[in-house]
Amino acid sequence: MNDDDLKRFLRNSLLGRQAPPEARERVLAWLHRRPALRIAFAAAAAVAVCAGFGWMSTRESLPPAIVSALNQHQNCSAAIFGASTSEPPRRELSEVIHDAIGRKVDMPMLRDAGFSALEAHRGETGSAHVVYANHWLKLSCFVFEADKADLYGGARFVQNGVDGEVFTRGVVTAVAIREGGVLKVWVADLRPAQITAIAVDAEDKRRRLEPMMLAMPHSCVARAMEGMLQRIPGVEDVEVMAAQEKAQMQIDPRRVSPDEIVAVLRLNGFEASLRGGEEGR
Repeated sequence: MNDDDLKRFLRNSLLGRQAPPEARERVLAWLHRRPALRIAFAAAAAVAVCAGFGWMSTRESLPPAIVSALNQHQNCSAAIFGASTSEPPRRELSEVIHDAIGRKVDMPMLRDAGFSALEAHRGETGSAHVVYANHWLKLSCFVFEADKADLYGGARFVQNGVDGEVFTRGVVTAVAIREGGVLKVWVADLRPAQITAIAVDAEDKRRRLEPMMLAMPHSCVARAMEGMLQRIPGVEDVEVMAAQEKAQMQIDPRRVSPDEIVAVLRLNGFEASLRGGEEGR
């Protein structure tokens, strides 16, 4: 047996590949006749194993805020379900976040990405946790005070003016975005490119939303009209106030215009018109 055979045996052993019994016996018998080589073999194996654990430890080293977000996401018991017409409005999500971190944060609803907001609650380590879901996947957004969360070791990206970092642990990806004194950590069982696209689109859309107010003549159709508005792409944070015979919402002007919203409502039997002279928020 030569040195190459011995190296191959050691490498395969570290990779978890079991050698054939006859080959293993031959190597062990050969080492038994050479004490010095046996000691060197053991030392080489120990060094290789320690190096392997050291590499794994470095690879798994993540910032505390990211570890906290990953753990909370994986331990969250919120049930996954399809698109809902009764998701909590944006202002309720903002109130939970304000109570948790003492700062008002305007959260996106992610309806364009196929997600519905399920709930928001106070998270661990001084954070707020907003849970979204579609028919098959749960997605979390954790909100921290930026100056209380140190980030390191992530893969940095800049897309559409959004600056962030990507972290992975197994099949779970976390995307961290800082803005205005707030750190948002988006977490899902998605590939980095997929969740980054969702997070970047959410931040970009949040900047573009505009208020809109509608007048409706019949308060009895308020609930049905609210459901219809929430199904129109580009419409978010709908609140229908039956007593005042009006509805207010946020719209993404890149996807839908006020006139198009009125037209869709009228085609479905709802009498509504743009309400002038009032602000939507």
